[in-house]
Amino acid sequence: MKELNTIRKDFRKVEIKIALCYPNLYQAGIACYAIQLIYTLFNSYENIQCERFYYTPKKPPLSIESGQPLKNFEIICFSLQYELDYMNMLEILSFTGLPIASEKRTSHLIVAGGPCALENPLPLSSFVDIFVLGDLEPILDQFIFYLSEYKKGHKDLHDFLDIPGLFIPKYHEGEKIPKIVTKDLNDYPHPTKQIVSEASSFGKSLLLEVTRGCPRGCRFCLIGYQGLPMRVRSLSTLKQIILDGIEYSKVDKISLIGSSLSDYPHLKELCAFIGEQSLNLSLPSMRIDTFSEQLLELLNSLGVKTISIAPEAGSSRLRSAIGKTIPEEILLDSLAKFSNAQIANLKMYFLINLPTETPQDIEAIQGLLNTVTQKYYPPKHIHLSINPFIPKPHTPFQWEPPISLIHLQKIIKSLQKHIKKLKIYDYNFLDPRWARIQGILSRGTEFIGELLVKILQNGGSLGAWRKILKEENYSIEKSQKFRPTFDEDLPWDFIEVNVAKKKLLILYQKTHD
Repeated sequence: MKELNTIRKDFRKVEIKIALCYPNLYQAGIACYAIQLIYTLFNSYENIQCERFYYTPKKPPLSIESGQPLKNFEIICFSLQYELDYMNMLEILSFTGLPIASEKRTSHLIVAGGPCALENPLPLSSFVDIFVLGDLEPILDQFIFYLSEYKKGHKDLHDFLDIPGLFIPKYHEGEKIPKIVTKDLNDYPHPTKQIVSEASSFGKSLLLEVTRGCPRGCRFCLIGYQGLPMRVRSLSTLKQIILDGIEYSKVDKISLIGSSLSDYPHLKELCAFIGEQSLNLSLPSMRIDTFSEQLLELLNSLGVKTISIAPEAGSSRLRSAIGKTIPEEILLDSLAKFSNAQIANLKMYFLINLPTETPQDIEAIQGLLNTVTQKYYPPKHIHLSINPFIPKPHTPFQWEPPISLIHLQKIIKSLQKHIKKLKIYDYNFLDPRWARIQGILSRGTEFIGELLVKILQNGGSLGAWRKILKEENYSIEKSQKFRPTFDEDLPWDFIEVNVAKKKLLILYQKTHD
């Protein structure tokens, strides 16, 4: 791959070789801010060479920097962004020739972090030696020191328990583990000399993390609870990052990163500064009710071609039930503003099979799309992403029952028919069969790890999943039937994400009242 700012070091002059693995395709991984950040942080130490690996189906991965095989790196780190990448992770490990099970390995250390590690690491706990639960930055110096001492033989795996926020399955005895939190983003570095590649979904762009965490509390959203509290970078810090990024990364676009970017208090000023540098701008999905006419005019001048919004549900009632209260009049008023500001394209995200959803709520999605195509955007300028709701740990909906395939397939068939009738051709649905598997992984226990090995041995396809689940007589309905009470322990309760379980239960009950 042709890249700018790839870091290469002389292996003879480094002490520790770290493999940073993104268990999905290069195009997705190169656009992941977490990979850019960790790569920069690790390589900032003179005694460390960190090289990247991406998933290539059915092929042994080689490092981007030197083309070496994974087994040549004694520390192997995975960034877990999506549950469906778990099988890719195990496939990558299988090519090393090392035992996949951690208890059988006598060399190499496997480390994992990311949203899925913090969510529920149990399905992968048989394969991973150390899970980093939360932000890496506050413990980085101590972690690197322990890795160095571990390689020298001065420390063993048990010693890593000294570091806060690490889950070490081999030595875990049920104690609570608080997540690691970067309290002030301004106190820690942001990568400015980023890897730039045309293959990225963002193109030649600087990824700029503006916020971390989200205060909105949408009841279905994992990041909204595990990412608390919301933290922001100062405007002056962001301006300097942009100036340095232009110099070092030779980009012509800034891609803003943040799960609650809409709540950044200086968003308009930040966008104006980007415009002053003659740069284009890319935005993530934004809160519908945060766009002023002035901001939209500014976005248009910065080359923003698409606005992405997530109504999630078609009716105000259901939006309120899931904690995303957006009245119908505000939604329609915002759509009118987008159209009037001549933002060319509209991307909309919806969830289906939400708690308390009724047939009328599905009809409301269809009705909303009717209104959008008739009044605001022609069908060819609309992109739809419609996905099944998946219950997640550490959220008020962690007690919800598993996905019903028959029910979902019926909903999808109805929506597809209506979408085609409207002549919207740019749309996608996550296959409900994979959504159901994602639910298994999201709320699974250590037993799921045993199944993953057998599924991998059978090719990892949907057919392999069906075969192994049938052979093992596994029922997701029986295995993931959690009673909505405070007293009953959930498998992932040992992770403290700074949100009281009683609060989650109250919100769950409020939804169903």
